[in-house]
Amino acid sequence: MLYNFLTKVFITLSDTYTSVGLYFKINDKFSDSFLLEISDYKSKENSDSNICLYPIASFIDDVNQTRIIFPQKNFCKTNFRY
Repeated sequence: MLYNFLTKVFITLSDTYTSVGLYFKINDKFSDSFLLEISDYKSKENSDSNICLYPIASFIDDVNQTRIIFPQKNFCKTNFRY
């Protein structure tokens, strides 16, 4: 399956806006949005935050099974044995 992506990048200082503050403002309009924060614990540099507005797939993890649901409502199941 191939998908087209539209990516917009907004770079700002963290003193002006925080990623959590922006996420709470956006989450009212885009209810399926989520926040990804990436940081290196050894350094304060190279930290990134990504706010994703439109999910491409859903992951549902049950006790022994994970389901992945795609935009066309296709899905795949994976069974796990421990």
